[in-house]
Amino acid sequence: MNVADWNAEEDFTRVLDALEPVRVVREGCDQVIDYPRAWRFVESEAPIGERADAVLRSDAIWHLPAIAGEREPMVGDRLIDGAGACWTLRRVKRLRAATRFVCEARSTRLCSAQACWVRLDGPVWQTGVEGPEIVDWQPDRLAVSAVIEVLAADIPAEDPSAARERVRITFAERITAGPQQRVVTPRGEVYQLIDAVSDPAPGTLPSVTALSVVTV
Repeated sequence: MNVADWNAEEDFTRVLDALEPVRVVREGCDQVIDYPRAWRFVESEAPIGERADAVLRSDAIWHLPAIAGEREPMVGDRLIDGAGACWTLRRVKRLRAATRFVCEARSTRLCSAQACWVRLDGPVWQTGVEGPEIVDWQPDRLAVSAVIEVLAADIPAEDPSAARERVRITFAERITAGPQQRVVTPRGEVYQLIDAVSDPAPGTLPSVTALSVVTV
């Protein structure tokens, strides 16, 4: 059977054990469509990033029935499935009889076994003799779920003992952060951000590169 071309409405509603309620949310606004019976036709999962067990990506094909009077689902919409997982629609096709939409969607999540709660700190500035300087740090976000992956070691040629780890920090949610902030783990490890947190593409998670900080 060709999934994209199969368009018999009675066949769709017959697969009762595979149906689940989902909600489609338009990004950036409050428009919501509830689908009492949606069908997750196929799903695949693969690891991404430096560690195979840290960040997981799932791709699925969803079949959504056309609802009279409701807007059509669009690329970029978020789909919340029956278990509460969030998917981003990456391609939407309306079938020939206009009774259903076939949606390719992606969900990216952190592996719970590798994630930890981190704190995002911002600097406390004070004007000194030579101008503004950082005198302390204060929490900007107390608890954000993240995975930290080691990319490489930065070893200064003039002082190998000052080697620092370069890491990628992937966050479970969208945050705003930049080079003047740092991440602190529950074990007291400190990482200074060296660029701004990326604005994630649809179906991906925000990430940033950072360097470990030697604390005393």
